[in-house]
Amino acid sequence: MANELAPYYLLQCSFAAGEISPEVANRVDLDKYNSAVLKARNCHIRPYGPIYKRPGMRFIVRTKYSDKKSILVPFNGATANDDYLLEIGHQYIRVHKGGQYLGVELATPFIENILSNLRFTQSADTLFIASGDYPVKKLVRYSDTDWEFGEFAISDLYYDIGIVESDEDNTVTPSGTSGSVTLTSRDDLFTADMVGTSIMIKQEVPTQEVTTSNGTTSAIYAGESWKIITHGTWTGTVTVQRSYDSNTWETYRSYTGKNDFNPTESGSVSEGCYLRVVCSISSGTCEASLSRLPYSQEGTAKITEYTNAKSVTASVTKSFGTTSPSKVYSFGVWSPKFGYPKTIAFFQDRLCFGGSKAQPYMLWMSRSGDYANFSVEKVSGTVTDDSAVAVGLLSRKQFQIKHLLASTDLIILTAGNEWIISG
Repeated sequence: MANELAPYYLLQCSFAAGEISPEVANRVDLDKYNSAVLKARNCHIRPYGPIYKRPGMRFIVRTKYSDKKSILVPFNGATANDDYLLEIGHQYIRVHKGGQYLGVELATPFIENILSNLRFTQSADTLFIASGDYPVKKLVRYSDTDWEFGEFAISDLYYDIGIVESDEDNTVTPSGTSGSVTLTSRDDLFTADMVGTSIMIKQEVPTQEVTTSNGTTSAIYAGESWKIITHGTWTGTVTVQRSYDSNTWETYRSYTGKNDFNPTESGSVSEGCYLRVVCSISSGTCEASLSRLPYSQEGTAKITEYTNAKSVTASVTKSFGTTSPSKVYSFGVWSPKFGYPKTIAFFQDRLCFGGSKAQPYMLWMSRSGDYANFSVEKVSGTVTDDSAVAVGLLSRKQFQIKHLLASTDLIILTAGNEWIISG
Protein backbone atom coordinates (compact mmCIF):
# COMPACT_ATOMS: atom_id res chain seq x y z
CA MET A 1 0.00 0.00 0.00
CA ALA A 2 1.43 3.33 -1.12
CA ASN A 3 2.13 5.93 1.50
CA GLU A 4 -0.52 8.69 1.57
CA LEU A 5 0.64 12.22 0.86
CA ALA A 6 0.98 14.32 3.97
CA PRO A 7 -1.37 17.36 4.10
CA TYR A 8 0.14 20.68 3.08
CA TYR A 9 -0.87 23.79 4.95
CA LEU A 10 -0.44 27.31 3.55
CA LEU A 11 -0.61 30.25 5.93
CA GLN A 12 -2.55 33.17 4.38
CA CYS A 13 -2.06 36.40 6.31
CA SER A 14 -4.61 38.63 4.56
CA PHE A 15 -7.90 38.44 2.70
CA ALA A 16 -7.94 42.14 1.84
CA ALA A 17 -8.32 41.47 -1.91
CA GLY A 18 -11.79 40.04 -1.24
CA GLU A 19 -13.63 37.35 -3.15
CA ILE A 20 -11.88 36.45 -6.40
CA SER A 21 -13.74 35.64 -9.62
CA PRO A 22 -13.72 31.97 -10.65
CA GLU A 23 -12.46 33.14 -14.06
CA VAL A 24 -9.11 34.09 -12.52
CA ALA A 25 -9.09 31.56 -9.68
CA ASN A 26 -5.95 29.88 -11.05
CA ARG A 27 -3.99 33.04 -11.81
CA VAL A 28 -1.32 32.49 -9.20
CA ASP A 29 0.81 35.07 -11.00
CA LEU A 30 -1.45 37.91 -9.93
CA ASP A 31 -0.34 39.93 -6.91
CA LYS A 32 -3.83 39.94 -5.43
CA TYR A 33 -4.10 36.16 -5.66
CA ASN A 34 -2.17 35.74 -2.41
CA SER A 35 -4.65 37.88 -0.46
CA ALA A 36 -7.90 36.71 -2.08
CA VAL A 37 -10.54 34.17 -1.16
CA LEU A 38 -12.50 31.99 -3.60
CA LYS A 39 -15.84 32.24 -1.80
CA ALA A 40 -16.92 34.32 1.18
CA ARG A 41 -20.54 33.74 2.11
CA ASN A 42 -22.07 35.71 4.99
CA CYS A 43 -18.73 37.34 5.71
CA HIS A 44 -17.29 40.81 6.14
CA ILE A 45 -13.76 41.39 4.84
CA ARG A 46 -11.87 44.15 6.56
CA PRO A 47 -9.64 46.38 4.42
CA TYR A 48 -6.63 45.63 6.64
CA GLY A 49 -6.78 41.85 6.23
CA PRO A 50 -9.03 39.75 8.47
CA ILE A 51 -12.30 38.13 7.49
CA TYR A 52 -15.22 37.97 9.93
CA LYS A 53 -18.47 36.11 10.04
CA ARG A 54 -21.40 38.42 9.32
CA PRO A 55 -23.20 39.37 12.53
CA GLY A 56 -26.80 38.36 13.01
CA MET A 57 -29.87 40.56 13.31
CA ARG A 58 -32.17 41.40 16.19
CA PHE A 59 -35.93 41.83 16.01
CA ILE A 60 -36.86 45.39 17.00
CA VAL A 61 -40.40 46.14 15.85
CA ARG A 62 -42.84 45.17 13.14
CA THR A 63 -43.36 47.42 10.15
CA LYS A 64 -46.75 49.03 9.70
CA TYR A 65 -47.82 46.66 6.93
CA SER A 66 -46.65 43.06 7.07
CA ASP A 67 -47.85 42.44 3.50
CA LYS A 68 -46.26 45.51 1.90
CA LYS A 69 -42.70 46.47 1.10
CA SER A 70 -40.85 49.08 3.18
CA ILE A 71 -37.32 50.48 3.24
CA LEU A 72 -35.04 51.73 6.03
CA VAL A 73 -33.23 55.06 5.66
CA PRO A 74 -30.79 56.57 8.21
CA PHE A 75 -31.28 60.13 9.45
CA ASN A 76 -28.12 61.52 11.03
CA GLY A 77 -28.24 63.91 13.94
CA ALA A 78 -25.57 66.22 15.31
CA THR A 79 -24.28 63.43 17.58
CA ALA A 80 -24.50 59.65 17.66
CA ASN A 81 -27.26 59.96 20.25
CA ASP A 82 -29.35 61.91 17.72
CA ASP A 83 -29.30 59.31 14.94
CA TYR A 84 -32.63 57.98 13.73
CA LEU A 85 -33.90 55.21 11.49
CA LEU A 86 -36.74 56.05 9.11
CA GLU A 87 -39.18 53.32 8.14
CA ILE A 88 -40.58 54.39 4.77
CA GLY A 89 -43.47 52.36 3.42
CA HIS A 90 -46.67 52.65 1.42
CA GLN A 91 -47.65 56.33 1.87
CA TYR A 92 -46.07 56.74 5.31
CA ILE A 93 -42.85 57.45 7.21
CA ARG A 94 -42.27 56.21 10.76
CA VAL A 95 -39.43 57.40 13.01
CA HIS A 96 -37.33 55.04 15.17
CA LYS A 97 -34.50 55.83 17.57
CA GLY A 98 -32.34 53.56 19.70
CA GLY A 99 -34.36 50.52 18.73
CA GLN A 100 -37.64 52.13 19.76
CA TYR A 101 -40.54 53.42 17.66
CA LEU A 102 -41.09 57.05 18.70
CA GLY A 103 -44.77 57.11 17.80
CA VAL A 104 -44.16 59.58 14.96
CA GLU A 105 -45.89 58.77 11.67
CA LEU A 106 -46.14 61.09 8.68
CA ALA A 107 -48.27 60.70 5.53
CA THR A 108 -46.47 60.72 2.15
CA PRO A 109 -47.58 60.24 -1.48
CA PHE A 110 -44.97 57.50 -2.06
CA ILE A 111 -46.70 54.25 -2.97
CA GLU A 112 -45.10 50.85 -2.51
CA ASN A 113 -44.08 50.45 -6.17
CA ILE A 114 -41.77 53.51 -6.21
CA LEU A 115 -39.98 53.06 -2.87
CA SER A 116 -36.92 51.59 -4.58
CA ASN A 117 -36.72 54.71 -6.79
CA LEU A 118 -36.43 57.16 -3.88
CA ARG A 119 -33.14 59.02 -3.49
CA PHE A 120 -32.07 60.93 -0.37
CA THR A 121 -29.64 63.62 0.71
CA GLN A 122 -29.43 65.42 4.05
CA SER A 123 -28.42 68.90 5.16
CA ALA A 124 -28.43 69.47 8.94
CA ASP A 125 -31.94 68.53 10.17
CA THR A 126 -33.53 68.43 6.71
CA LEU A 127 -33.74 65.33 4.53
CA PHE A 128 -34.47 65.93 0.83
CA ILE A 129 -36.26 63.17 -1.09
CA ALA A 130 -36.36 62.84 -4.90
CA SER A 131 -38.58 60.33 -6.65
CA GLY A 132 -39.07 61.41 -10.27
CA ASP A 133 -42.84 61.04 -9.86
CA TYR A 134 -43.45 63.88 -7.40
CA PRO A 135 -41.92 67.29 -6.68
CA VAL A 136 -38.88 67.05 -4.41
CA LYS A 137 -40.02 66.59 -0.81
CA LYS A 138 -38.34 67.46 2.48
CA LEU A 139 -38.48 65.95 5.95
CA VAL A 140 -37.53 68.34 8.75
CA ARG A 141 -36.71 67.35 12.35
CA TYR A 142 -37.42 69.80 15.18
CA SER A 143 -37.27 67.31 18.07
CA ASP A 144 -37.65 63.58 18.70
CA THR A 145 -41.41 63.82 18.38
CA ASP A 146 -41.76 66.91 16.17
CA TRP A 147 -41.22 66.23 12.47
CA GLU A 148 -42.62 67.89 9.35
CA PHE A 149 -42.99 66.44 5.86
CA GLY A 150 -43.83 68.60 2.84
CA GLU A 151 -42.84 69.85 -0.58
CA PHE A 152 -39.49 71.54 -1.09
CA ALA A 153 -40.45 74.90 -2.59
CA ILE A 154 -38.37 75.90 -5.63
CA SER A 155 -38.15 79.70 -5.55
CA ASP A 156 -36.81 80.04 -9.12
CA LEU A 157 -37.11 77.33 -11.76
CA TYR A 158 -34.65 76.51 -14.49
CA TYR A 159 -36.25 77.20 -17.90
CA ASP A 160 -35.22 75.27 -20.99
CA ILE A 161 -36.00 76.64 -24.43
CA GLY A 162 -35.60 73.22 -26.00
CA ILE A 163 -37.78 71.09 -23.75
CA VAL A 164 -40.74 71.64 -26.11
CA GLU A 165 -40.26 71.66 -29.86
CA SER A 166 -41.89 74.64 -31.57
CA ASP A 167 -41.48 76.84 -34.61
CA GLU A 168 -38.80 79.46 -34.00
CA ASP A 169 -41.15 82.08 -35.47
CA ASN A 170 -44.03 81.18 -33.16
CA THR A 171 -45.13 83.84 -30.67
CA VAL A 172 -46.81 83.77 -27.26
CA THR A 173 -48.86 86.76 -26.10
CA PRO A 174 -50.03 87.43 -22.51
CA SER A 175 -53.34 89.25 -22.08
CA GLY A 176 -52.01 91.13 -19.04
CA THR A 177 -48.85 91.67 -17.02
CA SER A 178 -50.00 90.35 -13.62
CA GLY A 179 -52.67 88.26 -11.92
CA SER A 180 -54.62 85.69 -13.94
CA VAL A 181 -53.94 86.06 -17.67
CA THR A 182 -54.62 84.27 -20.93
CA LEU A 183 -51.60 83.12 -22.93
CA THR A 184 -52.18 82.88 -26.65
CA SER A 185 -49.87 81.05 -29.05
CA ARG A 186 -49.84 81.69 -32.79
CA ASP A 187 -49.29 77.97 -33.49
CA ASP A 188 -50.39 74.84 -31.66
CA LEU A 189 -48.17 74.79 -28.58
CA PHE A 190 -50.09 73.79 -25.46
CA THR A 191 -51.33 70.37 -24.36
CA ALA A 192 -53.81 69.37 -21.67
CA ASP A 193 -51.08 67.83 -19.47
CA MET A 194 -49.28 71.19 -19.24
CA VAL A 195 -51.48 72.30 -16.34
CA GLY A 196 -49.03 72.96 -13.49
CA THR A 197 -46.19 73.80 -15.89
CA SER A 198 -44.40 77.16 -15.65
CA ILE A 199 -43.58 79.28 -18.68
CA MET A 200 -41.16 82.18 -19.05
CA ILE A 201 -41.64 84.88 -21.69
CA LYS A 202 -38.87 87.36 -22.49
CA GLN A 203 -40.02 90.72 -23.81
CA GLU A 204 -38.32 93.96 -24.83
CA VAL A 205 -39.88 96.81 -22.86
CA PRO A 206 -39.70 100.27 -24.50
CA THR A 207 -38.77 103.53 -22.80
CA GLN A 208 -41.42 105.42 -20.83
CA GLU A 209 -41.50 108.95 -19.41
CA VAL A 210 -43.72 110.61 -16.80
CA THR A 211 -43.73 114.30 -15.88
CA THR A 212 -45.11 116.63 -13.22
CA SER A 213 -45.16 120.32 -12.38
CA ASN A 214 -44.99 120.93 -8.62
CA GLY A 215 -46.73 117.60 -7.96
CA THR A 216 -46.36 113.82 -8.06
CA THR A 217 -45.83 111.77 -11.22
CA SER A 218 -47.59 108.52 -11.93
CA ALA A 219 -45.56 105.39 -11.23
CA ILE A 220 -43.44 103.63 -13.85
CA TYR A 221 -41.77 100.24 -13.63
CA ALA A 222 -38.00 100.36 -14.05
CA GLY A 223 -36.41 97.04 -14.95
CA GLU A 224 -32.86 98.29 -15.28
CA SER A 225 -31.94 101.98 -15.86
CA TRP A 226 -33.71 105.27 -15.11
CA LYS A 227 -33.11 109.02 -15.49
CA ILE A 228 -34.51 112.18 -13.85
CA ILE A 229 -34.33 115.77 -15.16
CA THR A 230 -35.82 118.92 -13.62
CA HIS A 231 -36.33 122.40 -15.07
CA GLY A 232 -37.34 125.76 -13.62
CA THR A 233 -36.51 128.03 -10.75
CA TRP A 234 -37.77 126.67 -7.46
CA THR A 235 -37.17 126.20 -3.78
CA GLY A 236 -38.01 122.92 -2.13
CA THR A 237 -37.30 119.20 -2.38
CA VAL A 238 -37.61 116.77 -5.28
CA THR A 239 -37.74 113.11 -4.24
CA VAL A 240 -37.55 109.92 -6.28
CA GLN A 241 -39.53 107.27 -4.46
CA ARG A 242 -39.28 103.49 -4.88
CA SER A 243 -41.80 100.69 -4.33
CA TYR A 244 -41.81 96.95 -4.98
CA ASP A 245 -45.60 96.57 -4.79
CA SER A 246 -46.72 100.03 -6.09
CA ASN A 247 -48.38 100.67 -2.71
CA THR A 248 -45.65 101.08 -0.11
CA TRP A 249 -43.17 103.82 -1.05
CA GLU A 250 -39.74 104.74 0.30
CA THR A 251 -37.24 107.50 -0.51
CA TYR A 252 -34.76 106.43 -3.19
CA ARG A 253 -33.17 109.78 -4.16
CA SER A 254 -33.67 113.27 -2.73
CA TYR A 255 -32.62 116.67 -4.13
CA THR A 256 -32.94 120.03 -2.35
CA GLY A 257 -32.72 123.35 -4.21
CA LYS A 258 -33.06 127.10 -3.53
CA ASN A 259 -33.64 128.90 -6.82
CA ASP A 260 -30.29 127.71 -8.18
CA PHE A 261 -30.37 123.95 -8.71
CA ASN A 262 -31.84 121.51 -11.22
CA PRO A 263 -30.72 117.90 -10.77
CA THR A 264 -30.00 115.56 -13.66
CA GLU A 265 -29.15 112.00 -12.69
CA SER A 266 -29.32 108.51 -14.14
CA GLY A 267 -28.86 105.18 -12.43
CA SER A 268 -29.78 101.52 -12.44
CA VAL A 269 -31.67 99.22 -10.09
CA SER A 270 -30.44 95.79 -9.03
CA GLU A 271 -34.03 94.54 -8.85
CA GLY A 272 -37.00 95.76 -10.88
CA CYS A 273 -39.21 98.23 -9.01
CA TYR A 274 -41.72 101.04 -9.38
CA LEU A 275 -40.45 104.64 -9.35
CA ARG A 276 -42.17 108.01 -9.08
CA VAL A 277 -41.20 111.66 -8.45
CA VAL A 278 -42.68 113.81 -5.67
CA CYS A 279 -42.07 117.59 -5.86
CA SER A 280 -42.49 119.42 -2.53
CA ILE A 281 -42.06 123.05 -3.70
CA SER A 282 -42.37 126.10 -1.39
CA SER A 283 -41.86 128.69 -4.15
CA GLY A 284 -41.37 128.81 -7.89
CA THR A 285 -42.11 126.11 -10.46
CA CYS A 286 -40.37 122.77 -10.83
CA GLU A 287 -41.00 120.64 -13.88
CA ALA A 288 -39.67 117.12 -13.35
CA SER A 289 -39.49 114.26 -15.85
CA LEU A 290 -38.68 110.65 -14.91
CA SER A 291 -37.75 108.14 -17.61
CA ARG A 292 -37.17 104.43 -17.54
CA LEU A 293 -34.85 103.23 -20.28
CA PRO A 294 -35.53 100.16 -22.48
CA TYR A 295 -34.84 96.78 -20.90
CA SER A 296 -35.53 93.07 -21.28
CA GLN A 297 -38.12 91.59 -18.92
CA GLU A 298 -38.41 87.88 -18.22
CA GLY A 299 -41.89 87.29 -16.86
CA THR A 300 -43.12 83.93 -15.60
CA ALA A 301 -46.48 82.29 -15.04
CA LYS A 302 -47.87 78.88 -14.06
CA ILE A 303 -50.48 77.32 -16.33
CA THR A 304 -53.69 76.72 -14.39
CA GLU A 305 -56.22 75.78 -17.08
CA TYR A 306 -56.06 74.34 -20.58
CA THR A 307 -58.43 75.78 -23.18
CA ASN A 308 -57.00 74.52 -26.48
CA ALA A 309 -53.68 74.05 -28.27
CA LYS A 310 -53.39 77.79 -28.78
CA SER A 311 -54.71 79.14 -25.48
CA VAL A 312 -54.30 78.53 -21.74
CA THR A 313 -55.04 80.40 -18.53
CA ALA A 314 -52.05 81.12 -16.28
CA SER A 315 -51.27 82.77 -12.95
CA VAL A 316 -48.43 85.28 -13.19
CA THR A 317 -45.59 84.62 -10.72
CA LYS A 318 -43.25 87.35 -12.06
CA SER A 319 -44.72 90.30 -13.94
CA PHE A 320 -44.57 90.40 -17.72
CA GLY A 321 -43.11 93.53 -19.25
CA THR A 322 -45.85 94.19 -21.81
CA THR A 323 -48.81 92.53 -23.51
CA SER A 324 -46.90 92.33 -26.79
CA PRO A 325 -46.22 88.98 -28.50
CA SER A 326 -42.79 87.44 -28.01
CA LYS A 327 -40.83 84.79 -29.90
CA VAL A 328 -38.60 84.10 -26.90
CA TYR A 329 -40.29 81.76 -24.44
CA SER A 330 -39.36 78.59 -22.55
CA PHE A 331 -40.89 76.12 -20.11
CA GLY A 332 -39.86 75.14 -16.59
CA VAL A 333 -38.06 71.80 -16.58
CA TRP A 334 -40.03 70.22 -13.71
CA SER A 335 -43.79 69.75 -13.87
CA PRO A 336 -46.42 67.00 -14.14
CA LYS A 337 -45.78 66.92 -17.91
CA PHE A 338 -41.98 66.88 -17.88
CA GLY A 339 -41.51 64.97 -14.63
CA TYR A 340 -39.49 65.76 -11.53
CA PRO A 341 -35.89 65.14 -10.41
CA LYS A 342 -35.03 61.45 -10.03
CA THR A 343 -31.77 61.79 -8.07
CA ILE A 344 -30.39 64.34 -5.62
CA ALA A 345 -27.14 65.28 -3.85
CA PHE A 346 -25.20 68.22 -2.41
CA PHE A 347 -21.96 69.22 -4.12
CA GLN A 348 -19.81 72.29 -3.35
CA ASP A 349 -22.66 74.17 -1.64
CA ARG A 350 -25.10 73.50 -4.48
CA LEU A 351 -28.16 71.27 -4.46
CA CYS A 352 -27.92 68.98 -7.48
CA PHE A 353 -30.78 67.24 -9.28
CA GLY A 354 -30.22 64.48 -11.81
CA GLY A 355 -32.58 63.28 -14.54
CA SER A 356 -36.32 63.61 -15.11
CA LYS A 357 -38.94 61.94 -17.27
CA ALA A 358 -38.42 64.36 -20.16
CA GLN A 359 -34.65 64.79 -19.69
CA PRO A 360 -33.25 61.63 -18.07
CA TYR A 361 -29.63 62.61 -18.91
CA MET A 362 -29.64 66.19 -17.53
CA LEU A 363 -27.97 67.47 -14.36
CA TRP A 364 -29.10 70.70 -12.67
CA MET A 365 -27.22 72.56 -9.92
CA SER A 366 -28.74 75.33 -7.79
CA ARG A 367 -27.14 78.70 -7.20
CA SER A 368 -24.31 78.62 -4.66
CA GLY A 369 -25.70 78.61 -1.13
CA ASP A 370 -29.27 79.19 -2.38
CA TYR A 371 -30.59 75.66 -2.72
CA ALA A 372 -34.10 76.60 -3.88
CA ASN A 373 -32.88 78.93 -6.64
CA PHE A 374 -32.17 77.44 -10.07
CA SER A 375 -32.15 80.73 -11.98
CA VAL A 376 -29.38 82.11 -14.18
CA GLU A 377 -28.36 85.69 -13.39
CA LYS A 378 -26.53 87.91 -15.82
CA VAL A 379 -24.62 91.11 -15.05
CA SER A 380 -23.79 93.22 -18.10
CA GLY A 381 -24.61 90.24 -20.28
CA THR A 382 -22.24 87.88 -18.43
CA VAL A 383 -23.46 84.92 -16.36
CA THR A 384 -22.39 85.26 -12.72
CA ASP A 385 -20.24 82.60 -11.05
CA ASP A 386 -22.92 81.69 -8.53
CA SER A 387 -25.67 81.14 -11.13
CA ALA A 388 -27.44 77.85 -11.51
CA VAL A 389 -25.86 75.30 -13.84
CA ALA A 390 -27.45 72.82 -16.25
CA VAL A 391 -25.29 70.06 -17.76
CA GLY A 392 -26.34 67.60 -20.43
CA LEU A 393 -24.41 64.32 -20.46
CA LEU A 394 -23.60 64.08 -24.16
CA SER A 395 -23.07 60.55 -25.44
CA ARG A 396 -24.29 58.43 -28.32
CA LYS A 397 -26.68 56.73 -25.93
CA GLN A 398 -28.48 59.04 -23.55
CA PHE A 399 -28.60 56.84 -20.47
CA GLN A 400 -30.82 57.73 -17.55
CA ILE A 401 -29.05 59.09 -14.46
CA LYS A 402 -29.46 56.63 -11.59
CA HIS A 403 -27.29 57.98 -8.75
CA LEU A 404 -25.32 61.07 -7.73
CA LEU A 405 -22.36 60.57 -5.38
CA ALA A 406 -20.70 63.67 -3.94
CA SER A 407 -17.03 63.33 -3.08
CA THR A 408 -14.01 65.39 -4.13
CA ASP A 409 -15.76 65.32 -7.51
CA LEU A 410 -19.40 64.69 -8.33
CA ILE A 411 -19.75 61.11 -9.56
CA ILE A 412 -22.72 60.45 -11.84
CA LEU A 413 -23.83 56.86 -12.35
CA THR A 414 -26.17 56.24 -15.28
CA ALA A 415 -27.85 53.14 -16.67
CA GLY A 416 -24.88 52.54 -18.97
CA ASN A 417 -21.84 54.61 -18.00
CA GLU A 418 -20.20 56.80 -15.36
CA TRP A 419 -19.29 60.48 -15.37
CA ILE A 420 -17.17 62.74 -13.15
CA ILE A 421 -17.78 66.46 -12.80
CA SER A 422 -15.08 68.50 -11.08
CA GLY A 423 -15.55 71.80 -9.28
